Amino acid sequence: MSVDLFLRPGDLSLPVDGEALFGRRAPLYFEIGFGNGWFLEQLGFANAGVNIVGAETSVSSVHRAFRRLRRSGLSNVRMFTGDAMFMTRHMLAPASVSRVFVNFPDPWSRRKHQQKRLLTADFFRLLSNRLESGGCVELTTDHDEYFDFARREARASGVYSEAVATPSEPQLGTRYAKKWLLQDKRIHHAVFSCTTHVDEPVWQIQRDAMQHALLTGSLDKVGVMPDLVHRVDDVCVVLMEHLLLPDGAGHVFAFHVEEAGLKQDILIEALPRDNVVVDGVFVGIRRFGSPMATTGVGEALRLVVEWLESRGLSVVDRWY
Repeated sequence: MSVDLFLRPGDLSLPVDGEALFGRRAPLYFEIGFGNGWFLEQLGFANAGVNIVGAETSVSSVHRAFRRLRRSGLSNVRMFTGDAMFMTRHMLAPASVSRVFVNFPDPWSRRKHQQKRLLTADFFRLLSNRLESGGCVELTTDHDEYFDFARREARASGVYSEAVATPSEPQLGTRYAKKWLLQDKRIHHAVFSCTTHVDEPVWQIQRDAMQHALLTGSLDKVGVMPDLVHRVDDVCVVLMEHLLLPDGAGHVFAFHVEEAGLKQDILIEALPRDNVVVDGVFVGIRRFGSPMATTGVGEALRLVVEWLESRGLSVVDRWY
């Protein structure tokens, strides 16, 4: 039986119900930044009775991990293409995770970039809420300063005990571990065991019914929408490309949308629909990649509709 390896927020009720997702009740492991998926695969093979999820922002790494996990045939692993902070805040339920693994995170060594580090006291406190009783966070890194930084932040969170330990064989078998061992670098490892659970409710991201609009007018001479970067509150919308479909079949607008830690690449289509209204135009979200209908997606749709209005079309009705 084939397994859908991907977690798509647009297809899920949040927070994720592990039992519904995997078809069984079992402990849940979470790897942050799974890279090429080697460690995820090892976890899956070594822990058949555990459900495992991972988050990774690099699309190329996700592609390599997907090919690896598809070949392995594992049914107890799922992947999220996106930010670990978003997954922790919005997708993981309180007291749902047994163990968190962070292997060779980007140390963001330059001082002006250090605010991008994930393992801060605030994040440790957030993780404490998602960890079940007795849960822990395991960090493996070659970076001396980041190791010391993470230990200080864990202590500052006030909700963990710490044990500096030896990495497991799988943790020493990752691509980065092998690279650094060949250079005789020291590999650091610490286990942060949760002692107190901070009250951190699941953050509810604003979700709407799938937004769309109906307009009257013609798309024949509207031209090409100019590039734009639009920001409002915590939402950023970037028009990446405007495509004209062949034979006058309509227009497709490619947007990148960021909000509340969620990053989505979406397609908005503007298509003639004679069966809706006379000379009607339907503007809506193309269901490519299972987008989540959020405030930011609605903003992207609004920008398209307003641009079409500026090109002579008129709005009949809108739902966004």
